[in-house]
Amino acid sequence: MSTTNTFHCFIHIIHSIQESSRELEAELETQIKQAEHQVRELRSNNHRLLIEHNSLKEKFEALSREHHTRVNELETHVHQLRAKNEDTTKRIRQLEQTNDDLERANRATLGSLEDFETRLHTAIERNAFLESELDDKESLAVMVQRLKDETKGNFR
Repeated sequence: MSTTNTFHCFIHIIHSIQESSRELEAELETQIKQAEHQVRELRSNNHRLLIEHNSLKEKFEALSREHHTRVNELETHVHQLRAKNEDTTKRIRQLEQTNDDLERANRATLGSLEDFETRLHTAIERNAFLESELDDKESLAVMVQRLKDETKGNFR
């Protein structure tokens, strides 16, 4: 082989390498553009997700505060209801005790009333008897007076 042939061969190899290099460079540039595009999309997605994360975090914190506030309100309400229930239970016990006392007093009053009625009936019967006796005595007194008057009239 001659030098010219070798030279042409080297030039051909160089052109071939240059062509391959340009193709490879074009392919790499395409890949770089795709990678840069992917990086931009990923950064955009990352930014969107970060904003969404912050928004959700704020909503979560707001809901958490609202939840704690509501739980505290409900606990306060439960404590108030328990206190009210205790007061009501005490009041019911007091009313039941008062009711028992009133029932005892009522039974005692009814017993006293029955005793009083018995004594009243006895007194009424005694009164009726005494009135009858008194009527008898008055009629006897009238009769005695009449007899006296008759006797006086007979002696005159």
